[in-house]
Amino acid sequence: MRIYTQRGMGFVTLFLILSIAGIAAVAGMKIVPLYLDDASVQSAFASLEKQNDPNMGRQEAKAFIQKRLYINQLDEKIPLDSLKVESAPGGGKAITMEYEARATVMGNLDAVAKFTHKAVVR
Repeated sequence: MRIYTQRGMGFVTLFLILSIAGIAAVAGMKIVPLYLDDASVQSAFASLEKQNDPNMGRQEAKAFIQKRLYINQLDEKIPLDSLKVESAPGGGKAITMEYEARATVMGNLDAVAKFTHKAVVR
């Protein structure tokens, strides 16, 4: 009598692997947009740094960043309350913004990402 052994993967193992891959794909689709939005904020800070206006105050910096966020349709997602304008060592202004973005992954499970951006205008 010949004994046959299983070759390859069974249905349960295949189902388990596909379930894990599906959960990872859903989480990725929810988390990746947070980083894409942050890339837009980073480009706004890079263009702010190129302004070369050392007399720029908090209101002008806030208006500049707010305009760039509005163009990228991020003005409602990212709060400007945490925008700080301080004197930079060596002259000019240091403009800093810290914020966190949240995404609901599944049910009551959220992903939180914290971002910090800094630009020195001289």
